Amino acid sequence: MQNRMRIPFARLALPVLVWAVVYATHALLGYYHDDYAYAGLTYFYSVEGPYSERLTLFNYVNYLYQHYMGWGGRIVAFGIAIPFMHAGPSVFWFVQSLLVTGILCFGASIASRFTAKEDFPQTLLFLLASYMSMRITLVRDGLYWGAASVLYVWPMFFLLWAIFLTMREPLRKTDIALAAVLFFIASASSEPFSLYAFAFVGMRLLVDVFEQKKRFLPNLLWLSTSLAGFLFCFLAPGNLKRAMSVPDQSIPPLADLFGGIPDAFVWTKIAFPLFYTQPLFFFTLFALCFYALRIGMAKEKDYWRLLPFVAACCATTCLFLLPAARSPRVAMPFILTLPIIAAPALNVLLKKLPGKLLPALCLLGIVGYGLSNYIPIWKGYRANYDTIVANDAALSGYKAGDTSVVLKKLPNEQYANAMPYDPGTDYVAVFMKQYYDIPLDIPLIFK
Repeated sequence: MQNRMRIPFARLALPVLVWAVVYATHALLGYYHDDYAYAGLTYFYSVEGPYSERLTLFNYVNYLYQHYMGWGGRIVAFGIAIPFMHAGPSVFWFVQSLLVTGILCFGASIASRFTAKEDFPQTLLFLLASYMSMRITLVRDGLYWGAASVLYVWPMFFLLWAIFLTMREPLRKTDIALAAVLFFIASASSEPFSLYAFAFVGMRLLVDVFEQKKRFLPNLLWLSTSLAGFLFCFLAPGNLKRAMSVPDQSIPPLADLFGGIPDAFVWTKIAFPLFYTQPLFFFTLFALCFYALRIGMAKEKDYWRLLPFVAACCATTCLFLLPAARSPRVAMPFILTLPIIAAPALNVLLKKLPGKLLPALCLLGIVGYGLSNYIPIWKGYRANYDTIVANDAALSGYKAGDTSVVLKKLPNEQYANAMPYDPGTDYVAVFMKQYYDIPLDIPLIFK
């Protein structure tokens, strides 16, 4: 009876603790770069009128349509996020903290299926430690910048939710249908998740055939909706118009792609240590070797079901063949998947350790290692927080007749994305003025 009570408690109390850690930094964030423009419906296609009156149903739908036709196909992700962005940074970042917590919880639930459901608490703590181990170069570009996180973090929530549903036994019709919708949402949100979803479901189909599971039709449905999401995003007329206006974003010929493999490999080798702590990379490699050995010895057939995650990671890294895609945020789906792959091996290793104290200390050490990376990042964003609040008050307090708005530069520019005073990003000032209903001829003076 006591053990039965511990598990539900851990499944309820621990996610709240995880959310508190996640939210601790999210609560310190403001808007950066084009966050203002998406929140104000002024990116690419401007919706006129006072800020408080812009987000009508007509303007919202028309904005997404214009964006799809003239700029890019990622309107599913932005369509979900824009209402929260419009509500302000505090609402948006609160919602994102819930989604990130959901990503970690779904990931822990999935990973613990390969060992035992009772492993959920320690798996969640490991995933939290991995989350905290992401370096500033990655989180600044892909997590704590709203317009980027919408494309490279939010779809992961829908994707892992879908994967969680596909692993249910028995598989219900409602699970099949909802998973199909979720695969479409994730795939249509951005190209990395299109590759991720298609590769995952494709490999899942092969694994189910190998295990003689009668899931051909559900897998075919999920594969179809993943492909449909990709086509919806990729074939948007706005993609072609954008590629024509920005030549370096066009897709090079196939020969150039293959010729760029050495460059992509060099970039990956240099960049990934800047995104994620090396010990966790090495542990993932160790886990893969462990799974291969156990499969080869026919000890653990369930480990075959981890292959879809490996396939998904390989698929997303194919984007690095494109020079324009070699950005930290593009690696976010890959980084978020690594701990899910590694966690089952960790659970097995912890169970091999004698007693209860030693496994607990090992897990505590892993969490402490993640905190050692996370706390300096928290301090960096905390250093900027008071300035963000003061600037928001100054911008919100603009009155007709004011000749300028005097603002402060952020104390620690390492913990922020592009601001108007950064070289080559003076256009951000236009986004800010439109967001705060300030006339465009009024200068923003940063001191």
